Amino acid sequence: MKFLIKIVYFSILSVLIANNADNNKKGFIIGFGGGFHNGIVQAEQAEQSMSFNHNGASSDFKIGFSPLNNCEIYYSHKGSYFKNNDTNFMTESSGLGLTFFLNPKFFKDNKWHPSTFIAVTYGRSDYGRRDGKFSYDHGKGYSFSIGYEYTPKFRIQLNYVIGDELNSDYFDPEIRMRTSNINLSMNYMYAYFPKIKK
Repeated sequence: MKFLIKIVYFSILSVLIANNADNNKKGFIIGFGGGFHNGIVQAEQAEQSMSFNHNGASSDFKIGFSPLNNCEIYYSHKGSYFKNNDTNFMTESSGLGLTFFLNPKFFKDNKWHPSTFIAVTYGRSDYGRRDGKFSYDHGKGYSFSIGYEYTPKFRIQLNYVIGDELNSDYFDPEIRMRTSNINLSMNYMYAYFPKIKK
């Protein structure tokens, strides 16, 4: 409940801050976000399997380019941080991302408009202890997101992040890890488009 109150509070605050935001966000983009996640880790070794649920903080970072006000192409990194048996763990998903905004007004002009959006990323996934006592498991990672951008600089989004990691460095037979989580994040986006002097 406290988390939802914080989301509402920061949503209202960000709207007030961004009231006079520029109506154009084409060009170089960089974004930061944070929120809360709920997920599951599944492990398989030979014929045995186990799983546990987890929740905690999450982070979202992206850097790239927005060729149009309704499209973004970027490098994405999403992280989830949690404890299991008093040990700190993290899952990460990083790779190429694409965001597409669905407001039909984008097809009539090239100005920014409040809009629902969808996003996908594909790349690498990592899972491991945050104290570095054993190496990360590496594998494929991807995510699917839906959200709403209510100013050119602020958006809220729901992410489904999936990882398929394989660890063969420390265990024989090897352990296959599968991770997934759903997280809600508040994101700030900055765009810079250099003006060329004539």
